[in-house]
Amino acid sequence: MEVKSTALDAYIEGEVVPKGGTNVWVSLPVNNLGKKPSEIVPEKGNYADTKSKVYLELKDDKNNDLKMKFHLSKKKFYEHRGIKEKFKKDRQKHKRFRKEKQN
Repeated sequence: MEVKSTALDAYIEGEVVPKGGTNVWVSLPVNNLGKKPSEIVPEKGNYADTKSKVYLELKDDKNNDLKMKFHLSKKKFYEHRGIKEKFKKDRQKHKRFRKEKQN
């Protein structure tokens, strides 16, 4: 799910399981960190448009308490879901998309 506002862009994905097993990833584009004029409405983009991101992982621990971890790569997201080989393919696909958009 994409969340856009004048203050922040975020991409949220994962699963919420009430009795344990919650694993939600919030992807935050690095370009969010700069100051934006509040009167300008940001253009609608997509996940592949934003090159550099940082990731917050919200995950249940053994006591079903929600813990947050900070990641610089989304590799663990793919590993947790058993689709590790898709990580590299998605990175290459997003890189090609950004390159084509520049041209």
